[in-house]
Amino acid sequence: MALFGTVSSNAALYIIGAATGVFVIGAQIAQHVVTGELYPTNIRSTGVGCALTAGRLGSIAGPLLGGALQMAGVTFSQYFLIFAVPSFLCAGLVYLYRVNVKDEGLETVHERLVSVED
Repeated sequence: MALFGTVSSNAALYIIGAATGVFVIGAQIAQHVVTGELYPTNIRSTGVGCALTAGRLGSIAGPLLGGALQMAGVTFSQYFLIFAVPSFLCAGLVYLYRVNVKDEGLETVHERLVSVED
């Protein structure tokens, strides 16, 4: 997203725009999987609902902030640098996620999560 504000050619705009869309939308879709594994079964639907609500609040706040930034005279590249900050924060949080579940079955992941909580 930070690169999106610095492009000068149409080809680069299409490529970086497509990559931005894939990563942002892909992260939102992956959120369902992560939140489903993060919360205990008895409160899983509540946890996923709260996480999705937080995302919806961001969808409301983003355009409001964008309009305020445009009214303040922020340049095109500064605009996308500002909106890249939440993406970098989210990437850092994903990096710090405590359980790596790659190539493991649900039962194995559950056992590891339970042993971490104890």
